[in-house]
Amino acid sequence: MALALTVFFIFLSVGLFIGAKKLLGERGLSFVSRALSWIIYVLIFIIGVGLGGQREVLDRFGWIGLQSLLLALGACAGSGALILFCFGRGKTQERDGL
Repeated sequence: MALALTVFFIFLSVGLFIGAKKLLGERGLSFVSRALSWIIYVLIFIIGVGLGGQREVLDRFGWIGLQSLLLALGACAGSGALILFCFGRGKTQERDGL
């Protein structure tokens, strides 16, 4: 576990350094963005295959979907309420530096 975290933070630190110093240039960042999208698609596919292989998960899929929907709706409602609380309704204020 400690080795995995160490490797994670080393790769993260190297990536942050390369990004902060702009060592890849515009073409390199464009490539990284496209590669990251495809890596995410592959990971989602692998998760789907893993979930599809578990019969118990498939049997409870309707309930899990309902819970996920309620959680997403609650998160959206909470975010909207917090925005209204922080910024008020219909108020537009000019702020320095924003």
